[in-house]
Amino acid sequence: MKRSAILKAAITARRAGKPAEEVYKIYQGQVRPDSALAMAIASVADPERKRRYAILNHLLVALLVFVAVIKALSVFAMFSDFSAGLLAGAVVLGVIVPLAFAFGIARFDGRVYTVLLFLLLLNALNILLRAEGNWLSVLPDLVLLAAIIALAFVAKAKIFPNVGPLGVKRSADGSYIW
Repeated sequence: MKRSAILKAAITARRAGKPAEEVYKIYQGQVRPDSALAMAIASVADPERKRRYAILNHLLVALLVFVAVIKALSVFAMFSDFSAGLLAGAVVLGVIVPLAFAFGIARFDGRVYTVLLFLLLLNALNILLRAEGNWLSVLPDLVLLAAIIALAFVAKAKIFPNVGPLGVKRSADGSYIW
């Protein structure tokens, strides 16, 4: 089997309710590096955690959709000021990317949260660098961004406590913490 098929099978087995450690033992050694298999397994949310933190997760999805809608409205309001290339780039970055992340978050895909947090932090840095001393003009953007960052961080920590910023957490003996 190909690597992607093995990872999909592991995710499917985990979603079907098999314990993470059992799934890892079944597919261990078939995927290199082992951390990819561990991350695929750990990215499937526990049903109890999904139920408990569903409102938090749905709020994050709603904020991402809100950002996409606001961006779409602002892009189309300035349609005449954009060339075709700039318009396409603005739509992709401002509308499609947040909607793609909202879709991944809505599915409780643990691999999405870390990437989202990284991109949000880069976006905050971009906004701060563009402010050029005019902080009041970017304050609404920064407040909204800070709310999304906070929600994404808390949701990731609560729903996927065994996934750190660089992968699945390990115990002192080197085994994965499920």
